[in-house]
Amino acid sequence: MKTTRYACLLALLLGACGRDDDAPAEAAPSVLPAVYRVTFEATWSASTHADFPYGAHFSPPMGVSHRADGLVYRSGQLASRGIKDMAELGHNGFLRTEINALRSSGAALALLDGAGGFNSPGTFTDTIRLDAAHPLLTVVTMIAPSPDWFAALESENLLVDGQWVARRSVPARAYDAGTDSGPSFTAPNQATMPAESIRPLHLPPATGTAADGPPVGTWHLERIR
Repeated sequence: MKTTRYACLLALLLGACGRDDDAPAEAAPSVLPAVYRVTFEATWSASTHADFPYGAHFSPPMGVSHRADGLVYRSGQLASRGIKDMAELGHNGFLRTEINALRSSGAALALLDGAGGFNSPGTFTDTIRLDAAHPLLTVVTMIAPSPDWFAALESENLLVDGQWVARRSVPARAYDAGTDSGPSFTAPNQATMPAESIRPLHLPPATGTAADGPPVGTWHLERIR
């Protein structure tokens, strides 16, 4: 009987020694990167907005997946040189350099670099990669012709409660870059001195009474991987 008690005590002691109470719990699976198809369905037309110009189009869209401190623009702040050139001229050279600087710093992940402009109404489609550290998506494109107006998808968060959004549609609102004071689509250059902050642009609708008019299109976001 005594031998049996000793054997049980030894087994208990060995079991206690074999445990590591300080060992961390098994880590939860990490969120894998995702790839999204980004489609801009431009609906800006004579039937949606007043003063619709001849040759209406959008410049090659440019976008970036980023974290909260990887912004390429923010409403209420001054436009960078890259945003200014995109909004006034439809040129993405400086904006591309700014985005690549954010990527080098770790604040941004991937670049969406549209190959060409497109007419409105019309459609643009491209893809971009996001990860858990860079779940926000921003895309911009010039409203053309215009003084310094652009359409944007602004810091759209696609990772919600640890899960990638399967699909989402977001109205494409218009913005004024604050760098040119031209009052109409085809007004001559009138540099704003000093420059003003980026702000939402209230394009007058051709029909309807909405205070800010209808959007110039819709951003369709769909996870494909």
